[in-house]
Amino acid sequence: MLKEGARILVIEDSPFRRTDKSVFALGMIVRNDIVEGAMSFMVKKDGDDSADKIIRAVKRSRFKDQIKLLVINGIAIAGLNIVDMAKIREMLGIGSIAITRKRPRPSLLRRAIRTMTKDKEKLSLFNRLSNEISIYRANGYYLQAFGIEKKDAVKVASYAVKYLRLAHLITGAVVRGESKGRI
Repeated sequence: MLKEGARILVIEDSPFRRTDKSVFALGMIVRNDIVEGAMSFMVKKDGDDSADKIIRAVKRSRFKDQIKLLVINGIAIAGLNIVDMAKIREMLGIGSIAITRKRPRPSLLRRAIRTMTKDKEKLSLFNRLSNEISIYRANGYYLQAFGIEKKDAVKVASYAVKYLRLAHLITGAVVRGESKGRI
């Protein structure tokens, strides 16, 4: 059960080009509808370091003992860099929610992993997470939840979406000089 006023970490990656080797990511710590802090880090495009980078950023943060949930825009950041929600749960003791506008289509992501990266470990991680993640529909979004109860996931998603959007606008402005698009 997630307590009222729990701090959540919302992470969004920046836009990137095919030729980019790494991608800027922004994390915002939110509590009671207020942004209390921010963190940033780089992740490898289509890499396998997203969970490690998130864990490192949280452990270095002054909020490390107060963050109770991770919210991301989709199960992968920086292209096909799958966020290992189980590892984050194990190392930080927090649940995760991946929020998307469109219904998750695991078969398409599996195909992309096979054709783009040919990485068997990444495919294995994705398959393992796919079996452990619960998918819910709420407030016009799809939620892929790991380590969090449905009612808490739905409640958090109702306000976390606006912070994903804010992070999306900021990362776009940082990388491109101006933001555009939507999550």
